[in-house]
Amino acid sequence: MCTIINIDADQNNKVITLSQNIRVFRRIDFLKYEGKVHEKLMDLRGDVQFFYANKELEIYHTGYSSHIIKEKLKRNLKILKAEIAARGNNLIIMNI
Repeated sequence: MCTIINIDADQNNKVITLSQNIRVFRRIDFLKYEGKVHEKLMDLRGDVQFFYANKELEIYHTGYSSHIIKEKLKRNLKILKAEIAARGNNLIIMNI
């Protein structure tokens, strides 16, 4: 796990949120992402075991910047509607 720092590049890199998330892991056949939006890392053998990376490892994410977010939300809504059409209302809802 490492620190994700969401910044708005359109507002002088203003920090929007900070969170801890799994972003660095070995490429192994039994580790797969599940979901189309806000994917979750799954271990096909059972629970994912994780640990914190070096506390100095930070990822600066600009994907929620003002000029990006509106189109990203439209894209995500389209993806989620397609997933509901394909799988029904049996989708797993995760708190983010």
